[in-house]
Amino acid sequence: MKAFNYLGVLLPLLFLIGACSKDSTDESSNDIAISLDEYPASGTTVAVLTSNLSGTTTYSIQSESVNGAFAINQESGSLTVGNSLAFDFEINETITALVNASNGTDTESIPIEVSIDDIDDIEFVLSDSKSDYQSAMAGEWLEISKKEYDSLFTIINSINLVGSSEDDYNGAARANSFEYHSNRTVANFGNLLPKGEYLFAFKYISGATEVNAAKVKISETSVTSGYQDFGSVLPNHGADEVYFILKGNDTNYTNDTYLAMYSDKSIAWDPFFQQSTVNHIFRSGDTNILGGDNMVIRQANTVCTYQGLSTPIKQWK
Repeated sequence: MKAFNYLGVLLPLLFLIGACSKDSTDESSNDIAISLDEYPASGTTVAVLTSNLSGTTTYSIQSESVNGAFAINQESGSLTVGNSLAFDFEINETITALVNASNGTDTESIPIEVSIDDIDDIEFVLSDSKSDYQSAMAGEWLEISKKEYDSLFTIINSINLVGSSEDDYNGAARANSFEYHSNRTVANFGNLLPKGEYLFAFKYISGATEVNAAKVKISETSVTSGYQDFGSVLPNHGADEVYFILKGNDTNYTNDTYLAMYSDKSIAWDPFFQQSTVNHIFRSGDTNILGGDNMVIRQANTVCTYQGLSTPIKQWK
């Protein structure tokens, strides 16, 4: 009878001791849920994590919904932004992670959830032109640098080339010498602006040092008619390849649309680059109709050196 009582006491104790001697992983009560603006700088502090474990604690990232989004200091528990571009609202509105805190015996898991606040992606990308962009009115074209234009091409999601293809534009742009359209409206036949997409950037090769009245034009009707000015007049600019950004475009179209342009001075084209599969047409003056008198079709498969950027996702304010 006594032996039975001893066993009744010892067995629960042995079970308890055995259970306590094993490593354990517990969910933390210190869940982290915060919000950050889109594209926070790498190294930005997300949170300084704390653990309920006793003794010296080290921290490690067990998992994250976007690889490389976070970095952590193993000793301090400081969780920071890893890859800034991972925090792209148009791709990931929320990023999560699970951080483990360990004292060598026990492990505590700390859930992380970061909600991303949408910002103006164009403003974020711009550097030298940022202040001009901030003070500009919606619908205003601004001249920017090649570096800024290339950065926009990298950062903005789902970009399409409008007005000319990459091969056509680059092929014509490599010309040793150009011919120029002066005081003419020109239109390329290819690479229409896809329906539902927003035009937000534009570039072309200018041959004049003082251009005062260049315009971007759009037509839903045809390559020869129905054009309307799109945005403001391009700001005064000089010769060579020039780059522009449009502030606050809210306009897209229900059909594929043609992109054209007018310049009071000079739009470059290469009569010797004939690998293009498109034609371009022109008419004298600032006009919205390219058919009829004074209209010439360049049958030799040539393209004017202008090109726009569009996206189906509005990524600006």
